[in-house]
Amino acid sequence: MPRFQIYAGLLMLIMVAWAGLVGMVPPMAAGLRVEEDFKGIPMEVGDWSGLEDRFDLATYKILRTCSLLSREYVDDAGNRVNLSIVYGRDLGDFHQPEICMEGSGWKRTNSSSAWLNPVGGERHKASVVTMTNGYVDIVMVYWFYMAGQVSPSMGKEKVRALLEGLQGGQLQPSAMVKFTAPIIVDEETARKSAMRLSELLGQSIVDVASKPPKYVQSELVLEQFEGEE
Repeated sequence: MPRFQIYAGLLMLIMVAWAGLVGMVPPMAAGLRVEEDFKGIPMEVGDWSGLEDRFDLATYKILRTCSLLSREYVDDAGNRVNLSIVYGRDLGDFHQPEICMEGSGWKRTNSSSAWLNPVGGERHKASVVTMTNGYVDIVMVYWFYMAGQVSPSMGKEKVRALLEGLQGGQLQPSAMVKFTAPIIVDEETARKSAMRLSELLGQSIVDVASKPPKYVQSELVLEQFEGEE
């Protein structure tokens, strides 16, 4: 059998299995969203201070099973890093962030991986991507928490989480964690800032993502959001 037919068959099996799993997991089928206030992630850490922000309503409508965090951190030297977290149960909501951004006009100029040493946690790899939209240049340091593991990309861990969900009938919590620093002085400074903040906050993020989740009706969150505007 030609190789491309084998790949197509495997892809179809995964898609069918995922569709079946989504139907079996009650929180997804019932229109529930993970409820998380992210208070377990400190606002003050090292020489960094955080300020709460949030995603727009359109993003909440797209990511209907997820809790979202957007927070801006500034250190004593004036370096800025945005922390974004997408935390939920539907693995279909998680993507490599640079792929989504490329669809909205950003261009990838460099990509690599780096080892991080989280305070109080285990050493792990993260993806490091530099992007530009022609006006602003940024460095993203991101990683995923899936199937109880930290990974620099979704591929194998997403499949692993899917298989574990099929076997046990329930998915573990998953998160996309991204630290974004604007390139103001140079790329290396921005990269080090994003990596340093990830190392300071990493274990607290894993602790939040690994605890038993609570749920709320997704529509209630949307109604509350609209009422605050």
